[in-house]
Amino acid sequence: MDFPTFNGETRNEKVQKSVLYRIFASFFILLLLLVAGRLYFYFNYKYYPVQGRSMQPTINKDPFVASNGDVLQDGVFVQRTQDIKLNDIIIIKLPVFKNTIIKRVIALEGDKISIAKHGDLNGEYRLSVIRKGSDKVERLNETYIKSYIEWTTMEYQTYQGMNYQKDFYNNYLKSGEYTMVEGQLFYTLKKDEVFFMGDNRANSTDARVLGPCKINQVVGVVREYIWNAYSLLKENKLELEKIKVIGSYFLNEINEYFAW
Repeated sequence: MDFPTFNGETRNEKVQKSVLYRIFASFFILLLLLVAGRLYFYFNYKYYPVQGRSMQPTINKDPFVASNGDVLQDGVFVQRTQDIKLNDIIIIKLPVFKNTIIKRVIALEGDKISIAKHGDLNGEYRLSVIRKGSDKVERLNETYIKSYIEWTTMEYQTYQGMNYQKDFYNNYLKSGEYTMVEGQLFYTLKKDEVFFMGDNRANSTDARVLGPCKINQVVGVVREYIWNAYSLLKENKLELEKIKVIGSYFLNEINEYFAW
């Protein structure tokens, strides 16, 4: 027998109400979290369509040419931050360009850097670096670049028996502001300087020509990608894909938070 409680409700009715309240409260909290999460994402992240071929093959591997002549294919979500690390792909805003540019971080403040051809590598260019606090020369093996062979065809400047990539030599070494290490000339990045390059070395206007950027010129770091974004845009599917990427991002963040 289900006896009434002091307020006239039966125990079953009270249990049912309690369950409904909990469901409603859980739904309300979930809704608040979704709204807060979405606002957080949009305040801290920005979506950029990527134009050009300078980051091939990492981004825009198979680009389309839009009606206005822009090369479009992929899109990226960028976290607004200036806390950058080596190999980060970043968005940069330079006064010389109307739009932002997307490049890879190669070296940071205090690092020494050189770009020269090496006979033991079939005359290919290699980035040589001496990281801040180290005296060891590291010749980078960049698995992400489009082609060492294409890069090798670029102009060089010979100095003291070493062939330096011409733009790098003219903009960094010609003035005499260099350090000689193991017979090779290195430029030392000054305070807040970032040396950036595109992965498609033969088709990228980057720090070799423009000089290093400053930390305060970094808009943010690429965190998420949308492949074939231009095709999705033409098919009216891009916004749905953005929602999927944002959802996936938050699931990963939650999993990482609870992983400890």
